[in-house]
Amino acid sequence: MRELFLRILFIACRFVLGLRYKVEFKGLENINPEKLNKPGGTLFLPNHPSQLDGLMVFWAVEKFRPRPAAAEYLFEIPGVRLLLKAVNAISVPNIDKCSNSLKKVRTEEVLKQLAENLNSGENLLFYPAGRLKLTGVERVGGASGTHTLLRHS
Repeated sequence: MRELFLRILFIACRFVLGLRYKVEFKGLENINPEKLNKPGGTLFLPNHPSQLDGLMVFWAVEKFRPRPAAAEYLFEIPGVRLLLKAVNAISVPNIDKCSNSLKKVRTEEVLKQLAENLNSGENLLFYPAGRLKLTGVERVGGASGTHTLLRHS
Protein backbone atom coordinates (compact mmCIF):
# COMPACT_ATOMS: atom_id res chain seq x y z
CA MET A 1 0.00 0.00 0.00
CA ARG A 2 2.82 2.38 0.92
CA GLU A 3 4.62 1.65 -2.38
CA LEU A 4 1.43 2.41 -4.31
CA PHE A 5 1.00 5.68 -2.43
CA LEU A 6 4.61 6.68 -3.16
CA ARG A 7 4.26 5.76 -6.84
CA ILE A 8 1.12 7.92 -7.13
CA LEU A 9 2.86 10.72 -5.23
CA PHE A 10 5.86 10.65 -7.59
CA ILE A 11 3.63 10.65 -10.67
CA ALA A 12 1.55 13.54 -9.31
CA CYS A 13 4.68 15.54 -8.46
CA ARG A 14 6.11 14.98 -11.92
CA PHE A 15 2.87 16.08 -13.51
CA VAL A 16 2.48 19.21 -11.38
CA LEU A 17 6.13 20.24 -11.67
CA GLY A 18 6.04 19.54 -15.41
CA LEU A 19 3.22 22.06 -15.81
CA ARG A 20 5.33 24.85 -14.36
CA TYR A 21 8.95 23.86 -14.92
CA LYS A 22 10.99 22.34 -17.71
CA VAL A 23 13.12 19.93 -15.74
CA GLU A 24 16.21 18.37 -17.26
CA PHE A 25 18.52 16.06 -15.36
CA LYS A 26 22.06 15.71 -16.63
CA GLY A 27 24.51 12.99 -15.65
CA LEU A 28 21.98 10.44 -14.39
CA GLU A 29 23.72 7.81 -16.50
CA ASN A 30 26.59 8.07 -14.00
CA ILE A 31 24.31 7.01 -11.17
CA ASN A 32 23.61 3.34 -11.77
CA PRO A 33 24.22 0.11 -9.86
CA GLU A 34 27.04 -0.97 -12.19
CA LYS A 35 29.07 2.22 -11.70
CA LEU A 36 28.22 2.34 -8.00
CA ASN A 37 29.24 -1.27 -7.41
CA LYS A 38 30.42 -0.90 -3.83
CA PRO A 39 29.34 -1.92 -0.37
CA GLY A 40 26.85 0.30 1.45
CA GLY A 41 24.29 2.75 0.21
CA THR A 42 24.57 5.92 -1.82
CA LEU A 43 24.70 9.35 -0.19
CA PHE A 44 23.06 12.04 -2.30
CA LEU A 45 24.30 15.56 -1.42
CA PRO A 46 22.34 18.13 -3.44
CA ASN A 47 22.53 21.89 -3.08
CA HIS A 48 19.41 23.64 -1.80
CA PRO A 49 18.38 26.77 -3.75
CA SER A 50 14.59 26.35 -3.29
CA GLN A 51 11.88 24.57 -1.33
CA LEU A 52 11.16 22.37 -4.38
CA ASP A 53 14.57 20.67 -4.20
CA GLY A 54 13.33 17.68 -2.26
CA LEU A 55 10.72 16.90 -4.89
CA MET A 56 13.13 17.49 -7.74
CA VAL A 57 15.82 15.25 -6.25
CA PHE A 58 13.27 12.51 -5.64
CA TRP A 59 12.15 12.88 -9.23
CA ALA A 60 15.74 12.50 -10.47
CA VAL A 61 16.78 9.55 -8.30
CA GLU A 62 13.47 7.87 -7.49
CA LYS A 63 14.79 4.45 -8.55
CA PHE A 64 17.18 4.62 -5.56
CA ARG A 65 14.41 5.60 -3.10
CA PRO A 66 16.74 7.71 -0.96
CA ARG A 67 15.67 8.27 2.62
CA PRO A 68 15.83 12.02 3.31
CA ALA A 69 17.14 13.70 6.41
CA ALA A 70 14.90 16.66 7.25
CA ALA A 71 14.97 19.37 9.90
CA GLU A 72 12.73 18.45 12.80
CA TYR A 73 10.63 21.62 12.50
CA LEU A 74 9.36 20.37 9.12
CA PHE A 75 7.69 17.46 10.91
CA GLU A 76 5.51 20.01 12.74
CA ILE A 77 3.84 21.19 9.50
CA PRO A 78 0.79 18.90 8.97
CA GLY A 79 0.92 18.40 5.17
CA VAL A 80 4.70 18.24 5.09
CA ARG A 81 4.75 15.79 8.01
CA LEU A 82 2.53 13.41 6.02
CA LEU A 83 4.90 13.53 3.03
CA LEU A 84 7.98 13.12 5.21
CA LYS A 85 6.50 10.09 6.92
CA ALA A 86 5.50 8.64 3.53
CA VAL A 87 9.12 8.73 2.35
CA ASN A 88 10.40 7.51 5.73
CA ALA A 89 12.34 10.72 6.42
CA ILE A 90 14.67 11.00 9.38
CA SER A 91 14.26 13.96 11.75
CA VAL A 92 17.43 15.96 12.39
CA PRO A 93 17.48 18.60 15.15
CA ASN A 94 17.53 22.16 13.86
CA ILE A 95 20.41 23.91 15.59
CA ASP A 96 20.18 27.12 13.54
CA LYS A 97 17.46 28.57 15.76
CA CYS A 98 18.93 27.49 19.09
CA SER A 99 21.61 25.13 20.24
CA ASN A 100 22.04 23.36 23.54
CA SER A 101 23.78 20.27 24.88
CA LEU A 102 20.66 18.10 24.45
CA LYS A 103 20.34 19.03 20.75
CA LYS A 104 24.06 18.45 20.27
CA VAL A 105 23.86 14.94 21.72
CA ARG A 106 20.70 14.17 19.73
CA THR A 107 22.31 15.44 16.51
CA GLU A 108 25.36 13.23 17.08
CA GLU A 109 23.08 10.23 17.66
CA VAL A 110 21.10 10.94 14.48
CA LEU A 111 24.30 11.31 12.42
CA LYS A 112 25.63 8.01 13.76
CA GLN A 113 22.30 6.34 12.92
CA LEU A 114 22.43 7.82 9.40
CA ALA A 115 25.96 6.45 8.97
CA GLU A 116 24.80 3.01 10.12
CA ASN A 117 21.90 3.17 7.64
CA LEU A 118 24.32 4.11 4.87
CA ASN A 119 26.73 1.32 5.82
CA SER A 120 23.88 -1.21 5.76
CA GLY A 121 23.02 -0.32 2.16
CA GLU A 122 20.32 2.30 2.58
CA ASN A 123 20.42 5.29 0.20
CA LEU A 124 20.28 8.68 1.91
CA LEU A 125 19.49 12.24 0.89
CA PHE A 126 21.33 14.83 2.99
CA TYR A 127 21.65 18.57 2.37
CA PRO A 128 25.26 19.52 3.31
CA ALA A 129 24.50 23.15 4.18
CA GLY A 130 21.38 22.20 6.14
CA ARG A 131 19.44 25.20 4.85
CA LEU A 132 18.35 27.02 1.70
CA LYS A 133 21.01 28.65 -0.44
CA LEU A 134 20.46 32.36 0.14
CA THR A 135 23.25 33.74 -2.05
CA GLY A 136 24.76 32.93 -5.43
CA VAL A 137 26.99 30.32 -3.85
CA GLU A 138 26.28 27.42 -1.52
CA ARG A 139 27.83 28.18 1.88
CA VAL A 140 28.25 25.16 4.09
CA GLY A 141 29.96 27.24 6.79
CA GLY A 142 30.04 25.48 10.15
CA ALA A 143 27.59 22.76 9.07
CA SER A 144 29.67 19.68 9.82
CA GLY A 145 26.96 17.04 9.44
CA THR A 146 28.30 15.76 6.13
CA HIS A 147 31.84 15.48 7.49
CA THR A 148 30.60 13.61 10.56
CA LEU A 149 28.42 11.33 8.46
CA LEU A 150 31.25 10.45 6.09
CA ARG A 151 33.69 9.94 8.97
CA HIS A 152 31.35 7.36 10.54
CA SER A 153 30.70 5.54 7.28
